[in-house]
Parts: sequence; C-alpha cells; structure tokens
Amino acid sequence: MDDEEYPTQTARLEIGFDVESPPDYDFYWFNWVEPERNILLGWHQDDDHPEHGEVHLQLNQSGSVVARMRAKLLDEHPMAVVEARLEQLPAVVNTLTWENGSVTELDW
Repeated sequence: MDDEEYPTQTARLEIGFDVESPPDYDFYWFNWVEPERNILLGWHQDDDHPEHGEVHLQLNQSGSVVARMRAKLLDEHPMAVVEARLEQLPAVVNTLTWENGSVTELDW
C-alpha cells in the first residue's frame, strides 16, 4: 500500500498453494498480515468452512475470527489467482472499519 495516511508501514503477504488437495481445484491461502495491529485478512480456498463456499474471505484480529464471508472461486492457474487477489487487496483492506484500535467490520 502506498498511502501516507495508512496507519502502519509494516505488513506482509503470506501466499501458499496446496496442489495435492483432493478436490478438482487447488487449495490456497492469500493473507495480508499486519503484526503491529495484530490482524490477518485473507482469502482461503479450502474445505474448512463449507457454509461459506469453496472460497472465503476471513478477517482475524488477535487470533480470533472477526468475520468470514463467501468469496468468488477463481478456477485459474495459481499465478492468475495471485494477480487477481493482489488487485483486489487494496479495496478489501480499505473496507475495514476500526474503533479504538480494534477492527469492528469488514464490508466487502
């Protein structure tokens, strides 16, 4: 993020693919992690939360789930998935609502 007003300058991306997963598509995780604010925001394509579909967007703060919602399945090559999620990331991060140092809502 190249935003001088964004409240932290320290973040990292965690991206991984499990191409040996059992379904017809690769499992993956694509996480934006801010250690200073103790948040993780990411897309997870797995079978852990079937109520949210094949892919979900998840927000954690301090190790607890704040929000989890269905996301669009990208049945594409892993590099295309990375490119698409990188393009979506700034808009998703900017939907976070903060109150007294805690994230209260993800409105994506």
